[in-house]
Amino acid sequence: MTAEGLRERKKRQTRDALIDAALELFDSKGFGRTTVDEIAAAVYVSPRTFARYFESKEDVALTAQLRVDEDYLERLSARPAEPLVDGLAGAADEVLAELIADEPRWDQFLRSLPVIASSPALTGRYLERQDRLQQEWLDRRAGADRLRLRLALGWASITLYVALDEWARSGSADPAALRAQVAEAFRLLEHGS
Repeated sequence: MTAEGLRERKKRQTRDALIDAALELFDSKGFGRTTVDEIAAAVYVSPRTFARYFESKEDVALTAQLRVDEDYLERLSARPAEPLVDGLAGAADEVLAELIADEPRWDQFLRSLPVIASSPALTGRYLERQDRLQQEWLDRRAGADRLRLRLALGWASITLYVALDEWARSGSADPAALRAQVAEAFRLLEHGS
């Protein structure tokens, strides 16, 4: 793999700066009261530059969560033949381990959760985008197993949501506790107790 070039690094840094500025503004002002112009100004770029990276403030708010969803589907695709719940749980643990190890991404992910939860419209947009990602994934691989895989993705989505929500409600800031919560949630999904 070649080293990241200067241009690509600058693009990544600008994109990350826009995400961080947006999340900061969403936290301080609220999602609905924050404008694209304010996000761009916080990073000293023009709204036109913002538009090169994101179509809207909704897109910037959803980026961290959707990256995790994309990573999950990639990990799920790479799993060996194994029982279904083992694959769902294993892919989730791999993604969480990588996310937690990448402090800037972990921070963006955690900061994006209350933003998404605070806006019913944004939550709906997230669910729509998540469904589109899952449908594209299914279209590439499902075949005759489509119903089974679609149900599995639904189980995984709700299992991860509930585990993350319970972890957040507990007040824990320990990422290891989140991984344990997710593992327990998938164990309960498989065994029911």
